[in-house]
Amino acid sequence: MSAKNSLVDSYKTRTPIVDGRVGHLTQEQEQKLKQLWSKLFAHFETTSGKAIPVLDDPFGVGKQACLDDTPEELTAWYAANTRRVEDARYRTVSDDLYLSGKREAIVPKGFKPLFGDKPSERSFRNAFWQAAMTHRHPDSLLLGYLVVNDWDVQKAFDAVAATVKWRATHAIDRLMWEGESTQNLRFLERALDYTAGKDKLGCPVIVVRSRKYTPKEICNEVWEKRSIFLLERTTLIARASGKKTLIINDLTGFGMSNIDYNASKDSLDKHSTHYPDLYQLLILHVNSRLFSGVWKVVSKLLDPVTTSRVQMTRNLDELRVFIDDDHISSDMGGRNEVDLVYKYPTREENAKMFDTQGRVAAEKAFVDAVDAFEAGTRAWCSNGDIPARDKLAARLYSAVIELDPYIRSRFLLERQGKM
Repeated sequence: MSAKNSLVDSYKTRTPIVDGRVGHLTQEQEQKLKQLWSKLFAHFETTSGKAIPVLDDPFGVGKQACLDDTPEELTAWYAANTRRVEDARYRTVSDDLYLSGKREAIVPKGFKPLFGDKPSERSFRNAFWQAAMTHRHPDSLLLGYLVVNDWDVQKAFDAVAATVKWRATHAIDRLMWEGESTQNLRFLERALDYTAGKDKLGCPVIVVRSRKYTPKEICNEVWEKRSIFLLERTTLIARASGKKTLIINDLTGFGMSNIDYNASKDSLDKHSTHYPDLYQLLILHVNSRLFSGVWKVVSKLLDPVTTSRVQMTRNLDELRVFIDDDHISSDMGGRNEVDLVYKYPTREENAKMFDTQGRVAAEKAFVDAVDAFEAGTRAWCSNGDIPARDKLAARLYSAVIELDPYIRSRFLLERQGKM
C-alpha cells in the first residue's frame, strides 16, 4: 500500500498514523534519534562562541515603523514614508493604526532575544532551542527531519543545521515578537487564510484562499515575510492542539490572474525544507483545470514524502472523506460558520510583553528546563533508557507556555478565543 493510500485509509477509519512519532518508535528508530541528538550536541560544542549574524533586513521589506517609537520619531518616519504607507502593497497594521489616530504601542520596541543573545546575532544552540519551542516535545522536531529523510541521520542532521541557521539569520524570533503589527494589512483584511474546525483525526484545519492572492497586487518581499509568518503561526496552532495540521488550499475560482509559479514553488520549498512535519495532509481543493497544470509542474520539485501528503479534492463529497460537514467552513459550502472579519491587535492582549520583570522569571525557568532536558538527553544517548526524560520534556513544555506571552505577540485566532 502506498503512503498516500495509507493516509487516506487512516481518515476513513479515523485512526491516526503514529509510526515514527514520539512514543511510537521501533528500537532501530530510537537509535537513529539518539544518533541525531548526539550529532547536534557535538555541533553545539564546535559552534560554541561562533555567533550566526542576523541579516540587517531579513525579508528585504525595509525599515518599518513601531508604535513604541517616540512621537517625534514616528512623525519623522511617516513624513518621510508617506508614499509607501499610502500604497496597499506595503501598508502594515501599525501604519493603519497610526494614521487613524490609534497610536498606543501594541508591542514593545526593545526586542531582546532569549539566552542573552544580541539582537544582531544568535548562537547555534540557542537558535536550535528556539526552533524546538514550536513543539510539545523536542524529539518531534528531530523526528520530522528523520522521517522526510528516510531515517538517514546525516541527511537529517544537515537539514536541521540548515534550518537552524536560516531561522537565526532571518530572526524568526523577532518576526513573531512583532507579529501582525508589521504584517501587510490588505492580506489580513482579505482573510487569505483562516482556521476552521478540525479534521476526522482531530487536526486543526487551516484554509488558504488562493483566489484572494493576485501577484500583480503584491510586493514579493512583503509576501515572503507574510508566508514565513503563516508557517510559524501554523506551528503554534499545531503545538496548542498537540497534533499536526490539515491545510486546505482552496483553489475555487483560481484563474490566470492568480498564477505565480515562483511564489508556489518558494512556499512549498519552505514547507519541505524548514517545516517538514508541519501538516498531516495538504488538500488541493480544485475545480480548475488551470491549476491542475500548475500542479504538474510544481509537484516535480517536491520530495516524495511531501508529495505523499498531498491529496486533491474536487467537490464537497470528496472533502468529506477528511472532514465532517460540521467542520467544513461555510466559505467552502460546509456548516461551520467562520468569522472572516479582521480584528486589530491591542496592547492589552500583549501586556506581558511589556512586563520585563515577569519575563526575567519566566525566561530563567525556561533556560533551567532546557538545561535539564539537554542533560537528560545526553545521558539517554550515552546510557540508554532514562525514565524521567518524558517528565523533563513536560517540564520544558510547561516552561515554554509560561514564557510564550512574554516573547511573542498574539495573533487573530487567539484574539478570537479559538486556540
